[in-house]
Amino acid sequence: MPPWFLGKIKVPASVMESGSRQYARAVALLLTGLREHDIGVIVGAYQFFIERGEPGSESALIQALDAKGDSDMAVDFLNCGNSDLATAANQWASGHGYRITSRPGGPTVRWGNSR
Repeated sequence: MPPWFLGKIKVPASVMESGSRQYARAVALLLTGLREHDIGVIVGAYQFFIERGEPGSESALIQALDAKGDSDMAVDFLNCGNSDLATAANQWASGHGYRITSRPGGPTVRWGNSR
């Protein structure tokens, strides 16, 4: 399963609360990728990391955006509610010739939403 797929998974609260081994293992693998600054894992699962809102993870997320991000990732960073990620998104967009704006109807991912 590619890492980007895990970033798209919305796990029901009942599964998370039940201590599902599969979920716990997937989360552990993703967090290892984040700690090790594995750009492929971070880019693939950036929405998962935004939703978790781990304090101190911003630098790894920004590094991933700069290395292999795209305009969708930049827009999510801009709209997630984290000022460091929003600043990085604007800088990335400016450097890549994009103009990004807030999404009508609110963001699709919010910083720390899954806590």
